Amino acid sequence: MALDLIAVDLTTEVVRTARLVLRPFRPDDVDTVFRACQDPEHRRWMPNLPEPYTRADAVEFVTRSAARGRAEGTALDTAVEADGEVVG
Repeated sequence: MALDLIAVDLTTEVVRTARLVLRPFRPDDVDTVFRACQDPEHRRWMPNLPEPYTRADAVEFVTRSAARGRAEGTALDTAVEADGEVVG
């Protein structure tokens, strides 16, 4: 059975539980994304990341790419907050 997301605004949709929040990226997530993409384990599972991954790459992803994917309905990149802290 397919999931019907036609009535869901993916550009702004936030999912909340008691401990987790899945939300669109915000400009203040750039440094967290940048740091996370320096981690060899992240890079291992995300082989298409630019090498080297620069802060400019993080800015592009957070402010343009992730938002564009949500707006076009082609991606659902989310920032993950656990207990009030962004997980990176």
